[in-house]
Amino acid sequence: MGGYDEDTAFLGQTGPYFWTAFFLLNTVFLSTGFNGLYIVFVGATPKHHCLIPDVNLTDEWRNAIIPFTMVDGEEVQDQCSRYKLDVVRNLSAGGYRPGRDVNLTSLEKEGCLDGWYYSKEIYQSTIVSEVSINVHLCFLNKTGQNLNSKSLKCESLLSQWDLVCDNQWKSPFASSTLYGGFLIGSLISGQLSDRFGRKKTIFISLGTQCLSVLLQSFSYSWTMFCITFLFVGASQIAIYISTFVLGTEVLSNSLRVIFTTLGAFLFYCIGYMILPWIAYGIREWRTLLAVLAATNVVYIPLWWFIPESPRWLITQGRVEEAEVVIREAARKNKVEAPPVIFRESEATPPSKTYTILDVLKSKNLRCITFMGLVLWMAINMGYYGLSLNTSNLSGNPYMNCFLSAATEVPAYVVSTWLLKKCSRRVLLSSFLLLGGGVLLLIQFIPYTLQYVSLALEMTGKFGFTMAFSIVYIYTAELYPTVLRNVGMGMCSSAARIGSITAPYVIYLGTYNKALPYILMGSLTAASSVVNIFLPETLNKELPETVEQMQECFFFFFCDTMINSKIRDYDSITSFLGSWGPFQRRIFLALALSILPNGFIGIYIVFVGDTPPHECLVPDNFSISEMWRNVTIPLEKVDGTMKRSSCSRLNLEIVRNYSENAILPNVDVNVSAIPLEGCLDGWKYSKAIYQSTIVTEWDLVCDNAYKTPLTSSIHYVGVLVGAFLSGQMSDRYGRRPALFLMMALQTVAITAQIFSPNWEVFTFIFLLAGAGGFSNYVIAFVLGTEILNSKARVVFCSLGVFMSSALGYMAMPPVAYSLRDWRMLLIPMAASGLIYIPVWWLVPESPRWLLSRGRVEEAEAILKDAAKKNNVVPPNAIFTQAEIEDAMTMKEKKYNISVVQRTCNIFSLTLLCSFLWIAITISYYALILNTSNLHGDPYINCFLSAVTEVPAYIIALVLLQFCSRHLCQSSTLFLGGVMILCVHLIPIDQPWVAILLEMLGKFGVTSAFCVVYTVTSEVFPTVIRNTAMGCCSMAARVGTIISPFIVYLGRYFKALPYILMGTLAISGALMCLLLPETFGKPLPETISEMETICG
Repeated sequence: MGGYDEDTAFLGQTGPYFWTAFFLLNTVFLSTGFNGLYIVFVGATPKHHCLIPDVNLTDEWRNAIIPFTMVDGEEVQDQCSRYKLDVVRNLSAGGYRPGRDVNLTSLEKEGCLDGWYYSKEIYQSTIVSEVSINVHLCFLNKTGQNLNSKSLKCESLLSQWDLVCDNQWKSPFASSTLYGGFLIGSLISGQLSDRFGRKKTIFISLGTQCLSVLLQSFSYSWTMFCITFLFVGASQIAIYISTFVLGTEVLSNSLRVIFTTLGAFLFYCIGYMILPWIAYGIREWRTLLAVLAATNVVYIPLWWFIPESPRWLITQGRVEEAEVVIREAARKNKVEAPPVIFRESEATPPSKTYTILDVLKSKNLRCITFMGLVLWMAINMGYYGLSLNTSNLSGNPYMNCFLSAATEVPAYVVSTWLLKKCSRRVLLSSFLLLGGGVLLLIQFIPYTLQYVSLALEMTGKFGFTMAFSIVYIYTAELYPTVLRNVGMGMCSSAARIGSITAPYVIYLGTYNKALPYILMGSLTAASSVVNIFLPETLNKELPETVEQMQECFFFFFCDTMINSKIRDYDSITSFLGSWGPFQRRIFLALALSILPNGFIGIYIVFVGDTPPHECLVPDNFSISEMWRNVTIPLEKVDGTMKRSSCSRLNLEIVRNYSENAILPNVDVNVSAIPLEGCLDGWKYSKAIYQSTIVTEWDLVCDNAYKTPLTSSIHYVGVLVGAFLSGQMSDRYGRRPALFLMMALQTVAITAQIFSPNWEVFTFIFLLAGAGGFSNYVIAFVLGTEILNSKARVVFCSLGVFMSSALGYMAMPPVAYSLRDWRMLLIPMAASGLIYIPVWWLVPESPRWLLSRGRVEEAEAILKDAAKKNNVVPPNAIFTQAEIEDAMTMKEKKYNISVVQRTCNIFSLTLLCSFLWIAITISYYALILNTSNLHGDPYINCFLSAVTEVPAYIIALVLLQFCSRHLCQSSTLFLGGVMILCVHLIPIDQPWVAILLEMLGKFGVTSAFCVVYTVTSEVFPTVIRNTAMGCCSMAARVGTIISPFIVYLGRYFKALPYILMGTLAISGALMCLLLPETFGKPLPETISEMETICG
């Protein structure tokens, strides 16, 4: 059977048939551009404030009745409250003047009981400001008066469409219903298109879209609007996907790339660019929708000009119809068709009907689909998030929308040219990084430079648009014809999760303006890494069947272990037994060496904690006691009023008032007195700590950033140490590197006690980080290599992690007893004495010695082990072939560059690195956050440590009996879900939040234990420590970020939990792409590793 492209090659690559189909199909995309984003204008929120009815108020009080509030550093009128109308009316009637006779801030507030006043400067009406049609009927029928009359019943109906304040969640929810429709349409249209044809699906969807938008323009309530919007979304995505697939299958190879970029996306963009000008001319939302619905009528004649897909007809066994279409194409192109276009074998109807389940049957298809889902979701969240955000930007919303659309034109032109020349993977990753990176930069732009932010946002939109156009053609090229529409539908369904989430991501900006950019930028940057694992499709023919797809895109996952003539190390040393005196001694000695790591690993939680503090008012400053009590102003923090930590009333003004016997809040409004910084320093509470580095060097207010920076620099040291120690351990041996790092850690902590300033403390902390975690990793690798498979699992959980947890549990009681930070560091440094006896108890790794060709030394250690276990070793432990293999391995020099040598090793290293980053961000952020939780910080830290004990026991049981995929994904998923739930708990139930956080810590801790085992089992002995060092180095990126993740909670309390939970759940899905190593021996060489990994 010849391929479709080969059978239809006589048509040529261009010609009237192809160009006609090209332009007609592209006109369909204009409709999706018109209707895709009209919610930007229809659902925009105009400027508004509480409506003040025509009651007897002076102009002065009418102007002052709306309180002012601070938004993004600017004082603006409150949109959701007013001063209590009855009180203001009495004050106005009494002749009092606001601000002079009455302190406005002391007046009681109330909600907008009479509705809202909406500015008509930009919009005549939107669904946010809409008044229900029933309201008008109520006025006419019940009162018989004109429409300006107010009645109590009618006022209650007015609130139905006021989508502001308590109802403001309904505005992003309306957008989400559109994208919910996208999700439904993606699932249904793929099935319909594959079963009944591309053409029928397109035109049925066009009709549905027209009727839905028209019906929506007559919506009498928000509920009806949302229901019809669901149908609009379902029909619109069905039009887009089915037209896209039809064009991909009908057009020739040369036009396909142009169609999927300049065609589909550019014409969508043209419709999108026209939308703001239509909306600018029609500023009433109902009329705007009626006009947009009418534009669909022009598509009726296209039914007689757009053909059905011949590819689809062939897969359905309708070869005669396919030949009719191709012969008509030949006639239009003025070429002669052969007597038989498709061979007899192609006329056989398919023996199988493909469904969505077929995408999940083989591992290759599952992996490709999973990665496609992640990419589509991330790109859609960013693309639609930025598109929906245009009405929130500074400047004219119509112009911003037009600029947002205009950025797509160069994006599509550039992508068209690049797709012909460049690798799909490189292109997609590059533009995802561009879009995500630029969004992450926006938060650093000062508020006064709005146009710089706007330029960066449009640059980000350019990157997302490029990624959008590339991912469509990339996905279409990956799937075969029999599954293409199903695959595209599944990916589009995942994309709908991103687009459904997008309105709420933008909504988070009402709490903190930077939050949407942080979320979208982080997710996009992470997805650029996922993209690297997809197979390349450049210059490859479209696959027609699943078998052709698997031939073209052989993926890197295979779990079959090929037998070798050379025995593996576990088989060679099986004579030692599983759990003799030698193994117990190694187990206990290495576990003992890890105790100090848990003890001193996170002492910064107490040493660097920030006690409650406020500006110091010198005792010798002569002011009255009454003025001294009000000198520190109150400010709202997390919904409660607290004394300010970083400002005070201007002391000179306060002293003058005090000397003149002027009473605060009686003779003078205290809130009107200018503020100043803490010029005389700070007063720190000693209820919990006698001293910390924060109180020693005033790391608060303008210097508050130094506290998380201290932790981050420590983790930079861990990163450097992980990098260097991995190289040293693989080159010079596990044992020398282990004790060198132990010595560095002990000396550094001792020196830290005498730090004269923050800079010296931080530099020494960097050295402590370099030594501390490195000895942990080396001890882990050493135990993994010396112990056999059964003892290894116990060591990796109960040995390593339980020892660390016991040390961690011992730290809070010690810190509770020693509340001065310098005194606390003394037992931390003294714990290094535990390392001394370990030198005589732990030998070098025989596996490492064997890999370096030092066979005699390896044999000596194994014979000594046999002696301790009271077993007789064989006369020759290693065969001649194994010795020769070891000598060959000796000649090979391995360094960190080996992880980039092949696609398999590099891909696995990236996957493992991502897992380590996701886990360490959550693990260390939860640890560092214990001092911020409700209750005693010592108890919280102890509870955080206690959760690790059952976590490691559970991890041990899972590792003994379950696949590594199940172990890793289940623990990460549990941790992620629990963390995401924390921010949903009301503020008056802090213990529930603590419980969920501890459960999240339990899951993440178990995942931490598992990821060590998984990583050590994937990589071979010759590069195991180097690979573990690479992953540990990547994890340090997570630990460096983690203090700032916690620090973000100062701006928005839920943000750390959202970020950590999302990363953990992403890691739970990503780990399924790793090869399964359960029940397999440790690989010794790279070739053995590749037989595991494909």
